[in-house]
Amino acid sequence: MDKNNQEQDLGQILFDGLNEHGFIFQEKCAEELRKNVGTTGWRVVATEYPVETVVKSTRIDVVLINTRTANNYRIFAVVECKRVNPNRGYWLFGKPSSYSNRQALIMGIRAGHSTGEKYSIKYSQENRDLDIHSHLIDNWWLQIAKGSKQKSDCTPQPIEDSFLQACVGVSGIAIEEDSNLKKDRKDCSVLFIPVIITTAPLYYAEYDLKNVDLASGYIDRDKVFFGPRNEKPAELEWLQVNYPISSNGDSKTSPLSGLRENYQRSIFVVNSKPNNIVEFFSRLHLF
Repeated sequence: MDKNNQEQDLGQILFDGLNEHGFIFQEKCAEELRKNVGTTGWRVVATEYPVETVVKSTRIDVVLINTRTANNYRIFAVVECKRVNPNRGYWLFGKPSSYSNRQALIMGIRAGHSTGEKYSIKYSQENRDLDIHSHLIDNWWLQIAKGSKQKSDCTPQPIEDSFLQACVGVSGIAIEEDSNLKKDRKDCSVLFIPVIITTAPLYYAEYDLKNVDLASGYIDRDKVFFGPRNEKPAELEWLQVNYPISSNGDSKTSPLSGLRENYQRSIFVVNSKPNNIVEFFSRLHLF
């Protein structure tokens, strides 16, 4: 009897450890993308893919390549899978600057021969039109624990960590592509789109800044809605965040202010319901 109890206890310990981290969630996301490649136009080319940057070495959860582009044009989606403990629950974003945005700030590489057969590789970051509409967030974000009033259970850090991981993944795979292009000396354009797939429900706050008390920094409850005004909270399928990033040497500088003009990079955040994942990637194409 004691032996059976010990074996059952061990099984429970192993099971609890399995569900403590998001490895099987990552595998499930990759499986969902593999089986829907015909619908989405995105093919899984790698999982747990190791990359290295000047900042750190890391692994990309899932790397996708677009199957609907010409041979001399490649688009990668760099996917970070973020399972959130149900009790840690909601991802709340600030008031959108647009409710139906179609442009994204995308990092890219252009490589080719110019006059005199000189070969060059140039990095760029520019607004590209996509066949997808998204709420656009460029101000703030919070992870909020369900049913808790503790300040420590309301923090931007888990979302910040996911954004930074996605940006490092993009930089790492861009460095590899740069190296490959220098070896092959091909005329080619490559784009890199960071995407976070999360189990967290996604919401945004709707408010008017005139209702924020400047002395206290607070706003009254009846002045804030979490979705369309005068309606109950509305969960989003996905959204786009224009995330501030440090310079990698490819950004233009304003001659008047001395500040970088392109200091943001677009990151897409997708809730992990199967229909959301397939619908999002089916629309994530250049327009």
